[in-house]
Amino acid sequence: MILEAFAAKGRKERCKEAFDAVSGRLENIKQDVIKFAMENALLKSRIRQLDGQLKAAQSRPKSFAEVAQKKVVHKERSKTVTAAQAAGQSSKPKPTRTCKRSPKRERFVAKVKATSALWVRTGEKIKAELFKAVDLVSANIGFGDIIKTKDSVIVEAQKSANLDRLLGSEGCKEKGLEVMERIVSTT
Repeated sequence: MILEAFAAKGRKERCKEAFDAVSGRLENIKQDVIKFAMENALLKSRIRQLDGQLKAAQSRPKSFAEVAQKKVVHKERSKTVTAAQAAGQSSKPKPTRTCKRSPKRERFVAKVKATSALWVRTGEKIKAELFKAVDLVSANIGFGDIIKTKDSVIVEAQKSANLDRLLGSEGCKEKGLEVMERIVSTT
């Protein structure tokens, strides 16, 4: 019908009624498209709103009663017996490699205590006096660990030469500190 109207107009015939009918139909179609577009926008916003409500309802933690009412069904796995298990052998493969341990390092440890002439009794004060008595840089002594105990300090030197320098230190004797070598097993 629309094509007929345009053909009539092209031939310059007097079909004014048909042409007006087509333009009227186009106006109706345009209004319907606008109406459906508005309805579509409203439905999309409603879907977004309901989706938000659904997510909020799903994220709500379940109460203890809801969890307790739900039945838990466990599946039992069927046990298959291999030929090795039937023969009485272990199904686990034997290890092919053994764990390589690092070589045990030798430890050089000394115990530093206060003599009776010095009134320092705690490990923290003994440690402070040890650092005052021995200049580590000039004596070229390297410590690995220094552990404070209740009434002494345990010093682990990096090398045996460092331990010998600490044992022969005159500054410790002057400050009233007694340095004793400890025998420690290697670990």
